[in-house]
Amino acid sequence: MGICLSDLWDEFSASDSRFAELAQHLSGARVLRQDPLECLMQFICSSNNNIKRITQMVDFVSSLGNYLGEVEGVGFYEFPSLDQLSKVSEEQLRKAGFGYRAKYIRGTIEVLQSKPGGGVEWLTSLRKSDLESAIEALTSLPGVGPKVAACIAVFSLDQHHAVPVDTHV
Repeated sequence: MGICLSDLWDEFSASDSRFAELAQHLSGARVLRQDPLECLMQFICSSNNNIKRITQMVDFVSSLGNYLGEVEGVGFYEFPSLDQLSKVSEEQLRKAGFGYRAKYIRGTIEVLQSKPGGGVEWLTSLRKSDLESAIEALTSLPGVGPKVAACIAVFSLDQHHAVPVDTHV
């Protein structure tokens, strides 16, 4: 919340006339500073997928975290730590409907666990990198291509100038 939205809108509007036109209708919109591990896992789930299936996958992964409580019959969980994620097998992920993404999630967890100082610290440290370095680091992870890396950069690594580009564009 320490980032001034109107300053960002002014900066974006100065460099893009279409954004300047649309910004008049976006008051209050804000890019989240999501937890990098959570963001990474969610975007790996999103590749070549639909909203219903992505939601089911993210709900499954979230259920591996600490139970927080229930509201109107819906259980809520803290997103699991890297240690908690490391306990789920590729087979369990496949049974939960992750398909080929199961190997990417397992592979990414293993790569993160091998990072000096820990994978969460490594991911968080990418907030201090320039965009090109952050994208390069993220695309070294299994299942993370340029678009997913740009999504993670913009939504969790303070890279507000990242532009995710879909292969269809």
